Amino acid sequence: MSLSNKKRVKKGANLAFIAQYLYDNPGSSYSKVLRALCAHNGKPYGPGQYSQYFSSCWTIPRDYRYPGRYWQKFNGVWWLTTQGYGLVGAP
Repeated sequence: MSLSNKKRVKKGANLAFIAQYLYDNPGSSYSKVLRALCAHNGKPYGPGQYSQYFSSCWTIPRDYRYPGRYWQKFNGVWWLTTQGYGLVGAP
């Protein structure tokens, strides 16, 4: 697939999708959320695809660390935080 045929994702759209998904499916596993995001963006799911949205250790600058800010892992599954609810319904 050439670059010209790839679907461009609007800035913030993936965050809004993940927040909406967790709102609709609270307590989802990491892989379920990422599989849904890949399907939504028309990309094949594979190891590491979109993993930066759930990583708190390697992303720079700190503004791009989403776990703990928008969603939190508890008992092995992901939940929205109070701030994450603010992304629900975002365009």
